[in-house]
Amino acid sequence: WRAAALGASAIAAMLAVGIVFREALREAPPREFVAILQKGPDAPAFAVSVNLETRQLVVRPVAAPAPTGKSYELWIIAAKLGAPRSLGVIDAAAITRANRLAAYDPATVQEATYAVTVEPLGGSPDGKPSGPPVFVGKLIPVDP
Repeated sequence: WRAAALGASAIAAMLAVGIVFREALREAPPREFVAILQKGPDAPAFAVSVNLETRQLVVRPVAAPAPTGKSYELWIIAAKLGAPRSLGVIDAAAITRANRLAAYDPATVQEATYAVTVEPLGGSPDGKPSGPPVFVGKLIPVDP
């Protein structure tokens, strides 16, 4: 019986090591995403990067100077949210960094559509887009 107990203990230890090893090799879900907001396939305007863990948002202008006297505003659009929600005014000439996604769950952030509208200088006066989106995109994972 001692030999059987020792053998069973050895098998249990090998199984535990195997499970730990398998979990260590399992691929983690992607955490970094990017969206290219554009009018068409050959006209990129902004690159939006999102880290799902920190919900850090980075918007980089590519080729979209704002119309004179107007501002660009970024919106998150998801069926779960109802109406589009503003992520704030973005600078068409510099990188914009923000933690404006913290209020949203990772699944909503990942599945949403991101859109830019042209608003009065300083942004939408009533918290709603004042016109149709001029640039639109969806996040895709950048992790291998």
